[in-house]
Amino acid sequence: MSTARRASFGALTATGVALALVITGCSAPASDPKPAEGAAGGDLVIGVTSDPDTLFPWKATQFQAVNVLQNLYGTLTEFDEELNVVPGLAESWDVSDDGLTVTFHLREGVTFADGSAFDSEDVKYSLDAIAAEATAAVASSSLASVTAVEATDATTVTLALSAPDAALPANLAVINMAMLSSDDTEEALNTTPNGTGPFILDDRKASQSITLAKNEDYWGDAALLDTVEFRVIPDESSIVSAMQSGNVQLAVFDDPLVAQTAEGANVEVATTPQLSYHALQLNATRGDLTDVNVRLAIQCAIDRQEVLDTAALGEGEVTGPITSPAYKSDPDAPPAPSATSTRPPTT
Repeated sequence: MSTARRASFGALTATGVALALVITGCSAPASDPKPAEGAAGGDLVIGVTSDPDTLFPWKATQFQAVNVLQNLYGTLTEFDEELNVVPGLAESWDVSDDGLTVTFHLREGVTFADGSAFDSEDVKYSLDAIAAEATAAVASSSLASVTAVEATDATTVTLALSAPDAALPANLAVINMAMLSSDDTEEALNTTPNGTGPFILDDRKASQSITLAKNEDYWGDAALLDTVEFRVIPDESSIVSAMQSGNVQLAVFDDPLVAQTAEGANVEVATTPQLSYHALQLNATRGDLTDVNVRLAIQCAIDRQEVLDTAALGEGEVTGPITSPAYKSDPDAPPAPSATSTRPPTT
């Protein structure tokens, strides 16, 4: 049975974007029986629409690149399924009473894909390089509060901060903060990734596929799959055909219409919400739109749920201007320039 996650799209400050994820059972060699449900082993083929544009984690922003690199590299901290920050390459950390010193205690026995040992010098090198302007790392701002990184001993790294930074442990959990070997270069890693993750690069055919193999020396729980292949199929409809024929077991769809066509006897579609939004914004510097009352009248006249139903097949959720789940504003609140307005709520 294949499983798909359907894309949900918001419109006009609507949230709840989800991805269409299609999964089939893992395949075994032709001469072997298919692994039992939940058993370790087997191979997974994922249909993707493009090749990763980089294999260098500090500069990866493309969806496909991030998905591949998360399997190859490790970070000091990680997120669990509920997005709580948990230990990664650092098995624990301490924060001083004044919040200006954070000490990370590293796991022992961790190795990179090339067999070299991971230690505090690699952490210092990685954090210093990410923060350096010359590196052009996309997450450099996450280290804005860090004034110094010290490799105290082989398994201890101490960070000095300019001010307490409660977000630092979470910031260190993203793949753009991956820990690299101090012996590696961007040029080398774009050809041969060298991480501490649960998989290693097995094979790459440009614009065709990337195959990862289980890292037998991974420090954490061993991967359940033997290999994962990211197979490039530029057209989502063609990915659907490959899934229905059993050649692809998983895919992420952006188009809900495509996800609907995928659902069938051997494909199951599910929806996963994502933190993303689409907004229709007015240019308040031109013509009548400079008048706040005109803008409010337009806002009141638009049925955002109807737009969502029409443009995104009802996928997503209408929200107020603030879309974060923890702090999102009430979409039914009056769209008024002051708290004393008696204007009717928007729909």
